Amino acid sequence: MIQENPIEVFTDLLKKHDWYYSQSDSPSVWDSGNAEAIKIKQMRDELDITHDGMGTKLFNSFNPFLAALRINISKHD
Repeated sequence: MIQENPIEVFTDLLKKHDWYYSQSDSPSVWDSGNAEAIKIKQMRDELDITHDGMGTKLFNSFNPFLAALRINISKHD
């Protein structure tokens, strides 16, 4: 049995995540997105412990809200 690389699994999850689920009017979309967000947070915390902070680094690099913040900050520098 081939064991999946947790970094790759987490990266794929971040790529596929609906980052805007909380803005949906559909309860099923919200529920699904929220469950995935909880899983992402759990995996992030585990990877931070087992892979020296890699969970937060990846999370921050894929999070569009943080990307927008970085763009706004760089415009003011």
